[in-house]
Amino acid sequence: MRLIDADEFKKQIAGMAIVNNYPADKANKMCELIDGQPTAYNVDKVAGRLEVNSMCARADDEPFVMLDDAVEIIKSGGIE
Repeated sequence: MRLIDADEFKKQIAGMAIVNNYPADKANKMCELIDGQPTAYNVDKVAGRLEVNSMCARADDEPFVMLDDAVEIIKSGGIE
């Protein structure tokens, strides 16, 4: 999987529709399909999972997350 810039992709679809004289409703439907796709990386979910998985070694320490756990959470993009 790779991340794309959905807004840029939709601009390209609109431009291609204009150049090739495609009906606007077809370009709009394609853009709706793009908007309907799930987000591959959810920063809020990643931050939330890191916070939930954080722990303190002592009462006065700052919270921390084990490196292996943090890497797994980041790679998942917040998607469980």
